[in-house]
Amino acid sequence: MRGSGPDRTAVREQAKARGLRFAEFGFTPSGADLESITNLVERGSLRVAVDHVLPLEEAAKAHELGETNRVTGKIVLTP
Repeated sequence: MRGSGPDRTAVREQAKARGLRFAEFGFTPSGADLESITNLVERGSLRVAVDHVLPLEEAAKAHELGETNRVTGKIVLTP
């Protein structure tokens, strides 16, 4: 694994114990890349863990949640 992010060893072990595969990736997004990811999500081949969905007006709360290191999925802001 590359980068300076947190160690994902425990996450990989938990996934394996549940019969799941944990994959992590990063990229510099382009229109084509985002379209490819959209296709994967729509086919059900890629699932994203969502922890919180908040209205845009609560962006400050979303930021606070992200800093707690207790979020287990993405924080989504809606219009």
